Amino acid sequence: AIGLTAAEVDAKSCIKLPEGVSYVDGAYCACGAGTAYQAIARGQPAGGETVAMFGMGGVGLAGLIFAKAAGASVIAVDPIPLRRDLALELGADLTIDPLAEDAVIRIHEATHGEGAHLTMDFSGASVGRLASLDSARVWGRSVWVGERNETTIDPSPQILHKQLTLHGSWVCSWPVMDALIQRLGRGEFAIEPAVTHRYPLAQIDEAFRVADSGQSGKVVITG
Repeated sequence: AIGLTAAEVDAKSCIKLPEGVSYVDGAYCACGAGTAYQAIARGQPAGGETVAMFGMGGVGLAGLIFAKAAGASVIAVDPIPLRRDLALELGADLTIDPLAEDAVIRIHEATHGEGAHLTMDFSGASVGRLASLDSARVWGRSVWVGERNETTIDPSPQILHKQLTLHGSWVCSWPVMDALIQRLGRGEFAIEPAVTHRYPLAQIDEAFRVADSGQSGKVVITG
């Protein structure tokens, strides 16, 4: 904004946390939960629908919380036992270890052969993205959120013939984050249970190490 000082620009970019919304909530919204919230807004899960999610890191776990709040059943796919356990604690109806069984087959079995109404890839891995397409039902929706890596698809069977709607979703806007924070303030859902590790700024190297290991839910720097 022309004519504003750096301090004023920073202030205009801030969102005030309502009473009852913690610093940890705010930190999670700014890095992870906001991304998941916008992705859920793209996918529009509804009551009675099944959502299959690939990748239960900090973003995926938040997505699970939001999908459950919308009334959907959630199938959580992740190769890491700790993250599958967290997903169950947060309300997942079924968890799948993709290293132990074929996730696409298992999702179809769990949905009477039809596939999920909505699939979401939070992993960024090619195998997760492809599984998200293959496990979606005819006329279903899929949202890709995870970054990096190249993925080669076969458009006819994976998208066109299924009449599949594929969305890409990246981070979130200020108004979307504000809407999320206001809903947290009204107690519509809680995201802090997905936080497994908290570190002071002085231990930020350890925080990144734990987050990079995959052996965690959401990792937060508390100041």
